[in-house]
Amino acid sequence: MKLKTAVNDNALLILGVPVIPKISTLLKVKKFRGSLSSAHINFFTRESLRLTAERAGWKIVAVRPFIFTSKLLDFFASFIAPHLYVVAKNDSKFIYPPKKVNEWEGDEHYAKLLKIGGVKK
Repeated sequence: MKLKTAVNDNALLILGVPVIPKISTLLKVKKFRGSLSSAHINFFTRESLRLTAERAGWKIVAVRPFIFTSKLLDFFASFIAPHLYVVAKNDSKFIYPPKKVNEWEGDEHYAKLLKIGGVKK
């Protein structure tokens, strides 16, 4: 969300993170443990990564490992990929849902976020 204050309305976000594979037993293999690194404070799955970007005001273009040029092959690879990328466009008209705005108003912790994605008056 804070990134939106430093980008143009037509910005494109490319975000790559290690993820917990859909087949979680793969975490026993060293290559798939990147998401468990002590440097990472959040754990993402393919779906939670997509939702995080969407709920921060970005329109999803793709969530893929970009291993193959084929979107179909990449889709299947994403179930076991240790790393995924989100490609998303800035939704310059994004606002938080009114319920969230009502919950956060008056809370100093959320003041900056509400300036970015609060109700446009």
